[in-house]
Amino acid sequence: MDFGYNSVDEQEQQEEEEEVMAQHGNDPSSESLDTERDLLEELTVKELKKRLKEEGLRTVGNKDELIERLLRPERETIGQLKNGIAHCLLTADDILVMGLSWVNINEKRQQVRQALNVERFKSFFGVEPSTLKDVYSKLVDLCDVNDVGLKEFLMLVEWLNKYDTESGMTSRWGWDEKHIGRKLKKVGKQMQSASKAVIVLDLNNFDPKEVIIVSVDCVNYATTEFRLDPSTMWFDHKSHGPGLKYEFGVCVHSPYCVWIRGPFPAGKYNDLSVFLGKESEGQPQAEWNRDALFWKIPSGKKAVADRIYAGCPQKVMVKRDGHPDWVTEYLDRIQNRQETYHRRLSSFNILSDTFRHGKSTSEKMNLHRMAVDCVAFIVHHDLEYHPLMEV
Repeated sequence: MDFGYNSVDEQEQQEEEEEVMAQHGNDPSSESLDTERDLLEELTVKELKKRLKEEGLRTVGNKDELIERLLRPERETIGQLKNGIAHCLLTADDILVMGLSWVNINEKRQQVRQALNVERFKSFFGVEPSTLKDVYSKLVDLCDVNDVGLKEFLMLVEWLNKYDTESGMTSRWGWDEKHIGRKLKKVGKQMQSASKAVIVLDLNNFDPKEVIIVSVDCVNYATTEFRLDPSTMWFDHKSHGPGLKYEFGVCVHSPYCVWIRGPFPAGKYNDLSVFLGKESEGQPQAEWNRDALFWKIPSGKKAVADRIYAGCPQKVMVKRDGHPDWVTEYLDRIQNRQETYHRRLSSFNILSDTFRHGKSTSEKMNLHRMAVDCVAFIVHHDLEYHPLMEV
């Protein structure tokens, strides 16, 4: 499999491969190999892939290839390892060198100070190589199918950050528009699945003594028109055009987002209606949507939000006249860090620019949710290096 990286010359690669083989020792005897092969043949493909992942080896190929890889791991060459197949061996420097090479900044042009190369990398991919190393490792660990190729992964991240057209990406990534489009959707859905496994509201992670556990707010993102479903419900009063609304919940005492809900038509619901799961004014509480955050916050716990949520005092704390100065300052800091999180998401052009993908209404909404989940997954790991302020 060609992963598009060719920085190790043949002589150096051969020397490194010989070193790896020396570490593994001599080949096992033919008899022991046959015995081991028989045992492996009894395993399913899924079980074989699990074994390969545990050993940091590739999981692509048919059953015979998987068995051979387990029997002879030394045949996994150094060149393959550096191409991101064994993701556990990748370093941030590997990500930096390969990422810049794939966007046409070759290794000769990379002979500058490290800080400049990192800035170049961030201009294409939005975050530092160390962040993407963690994102890629987590993505591969959580992926149920074949390992995601490093080149495909970085291409997706660059698309999320720059939101270039597929035609504009062909010169950098060396694939045609249709192939790029298919890869972006495929890897994007895999990252979306990983994001939903990481960004979860788990009440067991909160201190039982905490009362205020999350901050909550909604954000509208601009899109192109929903021509197959024209309606005023899509109108976003902030961008004065069509848009989609999302609700985000950020943990107060840790720097992570723990709740994403949406998308909703930007003009159909206000923020409080989304929080309550309320479809319309006057709707009985028994008919409210139980998937809403209102129903996820247990009794005795509260969220912090702006004054539009004042109608729900049993679950939300808002700034009110008469609060002591220290309470007002505390609530301000919580809301400010929520806005900071939103800005971190919007630093990726796919969310700050007008979203143009998707032909039908459902396809546009599904692809936009995919983009939101992918960006949130990247930002989640970037918060390890650049956390939100403490309250």
